[in-house]
Amino acid sequence: MYSRNTCSNDNDCISFTHNYQVPEINMKRFFFLILLTISGSAFGQKIFNVYDSFTLELVDSVEVTTNKDKVESTTVAFGIYMVKNAKNGTQLTFTRSGYETQFFDCSNDENESHTIILDPSQALLKSYRAKLPYYKTQSSVTHEKKSENDPETATDLSEAEQIPKDSILTYVDSIPAFPGGQEALKKYLSENIRYPQQAIELNISGKIYLQFVISKTGVVSSVRVIKGINLPMDAEAYRVVKAMPDWTPGRLKGKAVNCYFNLPISFKMY
Repeated sequence: MYSRNTCSNDNDCISFTHNYQVPEINMKRFFFLILLTISGSAFGQKIFNVYDSFTLELVDSVEVTTNKDKVESTTVAFGIYMVKNAKNGTQLTFTRSGYETQFFDCSNDENESHTIILDPSQALLKSYRAKLPYYKTQSSVTHEKKSENDPETATDLSEAEQIPKDSILTYVDSIPAFPGGQEALKKYLSENIRYPQQAIELNISGKIYLQFVISKTGVVSSVRVIKGINLPMDAEAYRVVKAMPDWTPGRLKGKAVNCYFNLPISFKMY
């Protein structure tokens, strides 16, 4: 079940909530856990599923060590590791080139399954985003922030007769409106957006900030994720916004104009 609210600024936003239900058991992982139990458990033996925080995909070739000696680790399946000698009080480190090191403190000696989520380095994250059309480059974000905070720019934009034909405005007298208003916008999003299954399984939530252009004829274009959560969730928000019907355009001095529109979308899980 989803619930949501809408706003016109960053403090209020379209919000989706997902009533969490236990996902279907991954049979591959379940099989390995049963096999390990039947074969006799080693002291401090644990299973770790290691994910990339941006793609939410399993990450392979991860080095598992302690602060003193290497623990005994075995690759069970792609991105899934069995670790032995993980005694109570032992701190494990999960290291892979291109990612930030993650730590895990062993709090007991029972056989357990855990999730480790690795954060990509800034260089890897930048390379990920460079391959996708809906992430802003740092230079474009900086340019837009400068325009929004520049009083001279704001003053120039206030005179309709000075606006070039194809310019895209940040400030308008009348903001664009979704057909049918805010309630219709909430309904459109609730009926079309889907919480990605990977995010549900990993219990991930957060807020995505999107920006897009609404033309003087109301067409939605140039959809960009200004600040995202991860690839599956960002892609879903992008997909639904890009497929929106035409809006009522923004106006300046009574004239329909091209303008930017910012839309925060919050994903929440209960």
